[in-house]
Amino acid sequence: MNETRTASTGRAQDRSTIPAVSIRGLRKSFGDFTAVDGIDLDIRPGEVFGLLGPNGAGKTTTINMLSTLLTIGGGVAEIFGVDVARNPHRVRQRIGVTGQYASVDEKLTGRENLRLIARLQGLSRSAAQSIAAELLDEFGLEKAADKPLSTFSGGMRRRLDLAVSLISRPPLIFLDEPNMLKGDTYRASYLQCTGGVIASKQHPRSAGV
Repeated sequence: MNETRTASTGRAQDRSTIPAVSIRGLRKSFGDFTAVDGIDLDIRPGEVFGLLGPNGAGKTTTINMLSTLLTIGGGVAEIFGVDVARNPHRVRQRIGVTGQYASVDEKLTGRENLRLIARLQGLSRSAAQSIAAELLDEFGLEKAADKPLSTFSGGMRRRLDLAVSLISRPPLIFLDEPNMLKGDTYRASYLQCTGGVIASKQHPRSAGV
């Protein structure tokens, strides 16, 4: 698994000296298969960090452990100084996650999806309406906001999925296999984060690119 880094510009770089992500000896096994074998890394606030590798390299497993979707098999991982294994609830308050598959409801419109998730996160009705409108505009979905998701293209659904992960304006987001997200979407998502972005993607060679 390879690593790529992109330095950001602007005020996000000076917000904190605490690493957005700090990992020491991170491991995970499934039976006799070792998916992640002793990763060490630090990711600075304001940094865009990429995990590159072929299928089975452990990219998704690493992200799932950091985002509390999988228990950590060994080692230590911290998000903004918060231990992932010991304080998963506090970690979830600091992150947004966009997985490989859309988390939106196909039976609802884009606006309804955003308002629903916002309400589930504890926002008032008016606040949910406001953040939904803001995100639809930021991701260029305002014209399709009140259409059913069955009319959305694949790229539009992924943009909506990413917008969902930004409802709480988390300081850090995880993107798993963001192949369908274009450059403008990356910029829009990153501008909403004060911490950074971690993306995993299949290595171009293994994808035949």
